[in-house]
Amino acid sequence: MPGSYVTLIEQAAAPGTPAANRVRLYRLTADDVLYYKNDAGTIYVVINNTDAQTVNGIKTFGSIPVLPASDPTTSNQATRKAYVDLFALLTGATFTGATNVSAGGLSDASRRVISKHTSSATDAAVTGTLTETDLISATLAANTLGTTGGLRITSWGTVTGSAGTKRVRAYFGATAIGDTTAVSGTADWFFETVLRNDGATNAQEILVRWASPLNATNHNTDRITAAIDTTAGVTIKCTGTLGNTGDTITQTALLIEAIL
Repeated sequence: MPGSYVTLIEQAAAPGTPAANRVRLYRLTADDVLYYKNDAGTIYVVINNTDAQTVNGIKTFGSIPVLPASDPTTSNQATRKAYVDLFALLTGATFTGATNVSAGGLSDASRRVISKHTSSATDAAVTGTLTETDLISATLAANTLGTTGGLRITSWGTVTGSAGTKRVRAYFGATAIGDTTAVSGTADWFFETVLRNDGATNAQEILVRWASPLNATNHNTDRITAAIDTTAGVTIKCTGTLGNTGDTITQTALLIEAIL
């Protein structure tokens, strides 16, 4: 009844089996753990909400358990999905215009390479159009970065033809984080970006360095900020825009590495 309670006396050993349809609740002096024994003689541990306990046997959960928002530090600790995503392939398992994508072996995992495209057989190019066109792209899985995680994104490629200008842009989501602008020339191009969430899942600080088709040895550097929501999937890509349909811009590589 309301306001009533039961006082348990610690025991040195488990009590006998109770009568049918009854249980016996008890606590042992040796381990200070609460148990109950059913009418079949089976003993169960009562789970404590705060104290450390060892629970044996297979436990089946009807829903996925929610873990603390912290990373594991020892070999046998449970791992959150967001932590695993840092070492998994990017969502989709393939790149636009590519079929050869690393599955992330041990060597890649140790370097925290989460996605790469390095096969010349599957390079992505734009030619025959003046419209801005996606080259290689990938999707960063939702919630991969948390509030402070980061990425190093490196991409590079070539151009052919000298009839018009060429413009290459690097994107993180809808934000152009690097832009060669429309320039003449036939030099190779590259973007090297270091990006991190700046204390929130929708606030980024970005440092980008690049070389344009105008001059492969003339490097440009810029620091920008962005407000991309990384709790949703984020597209990472480069695009190419031609000033003459007879020219070609090609992307030959994309490497994405996790920075914790």
